[in-house]
Amino acid sequence: PYTDTIEYWNISSTGDAIDFGNLTSNRQYIGNGQASSRTRGLFMGGREPSYVASIEFVTIATTGDAANFGSLTDAGHYAMVGSSSIRAIAIGRYDGSAVVNVIDYVTIASTGDAKDFGDAVEAGSDGAGSASPTRMLAFAGNNPGKTNTIQYITISTLGNAANFGDLTNDVRSQICASSNAVRACSYGGHDESNRVDHIEFVTIATLGNSQDFGDTEASGAGSTMAGTQSSTRGILAGNYAPSSPNTTDIIQYLTIATLGNTQD
Repeated sequence: PYTDTIEYWNISSTGDAIDFGNLTSNRQYIGNGQASSRTRGLFMGGREPSYVASIEFVTIATTGDAANFGSLTDAGHYAMVGSSSIRAIAIGRYDGSAVVNVIDYVTIASTGDAKDFGDAVEAGSDGAGSASPTRMLAFAGNNPGKTNTIQYITISTLGNAANFGDLTNDVRSQICASSNAVRACSYGGHDESNRVDHIEFVTIATLGNSQDFGDTEASGAGSTMAGTQSSTRGILAGNYAPSSPNTTDIIQYLTIATLGNTQD
């Protein structure tokens, strides 16, 4: 259940992942804890098996192992993380004793410990983060029960999160998300009884509830995927499925600007 593996692939072309390097230690529940600029990728929090506050980084253009960046203000896993080209934001997390409402931020280009940004609308973990250059959104999660809340912050300013809207297809946790500058998509997850294949989207610049986008057809229903993106494609890696084998190695994608199901 714990691994230090970092893998990569070229988003514009299909194909299998390639080894990139390793984290500084074995870790789990880091899937939604990643952020990046065009230069650096950051990995924030997790368990090993104690809850950790560590932030690590890699230089995306070159393969190699992660190095220490700094620490979150509160150790924990499943923070909802997003970034602009300048700042990385971590909203909420489970710190081993409680689901918390803290929001942390760091400046990606310089190493150092996270600083307090404000507070979330509600405490949460196991949700999903995504961002445009202006806004970061946090989708659903545990509070500690499953929620359907979508909240947002303005990345360049400090302050508390505000309500954006709600997921359309029920409450959910263990979801992931990706976005370009216009749209944010949320994928899969676990509602109150089952893992699901829903893909929903919002327009980041306007408030409102999510709308149906399609289904995670390439993997079927599942949760605990990891999301990333380019300006055109949303990517999902891995999946925890309701049927055997529970864990899969599928990488799937969609075109963010058009509605539809994922492809392998």
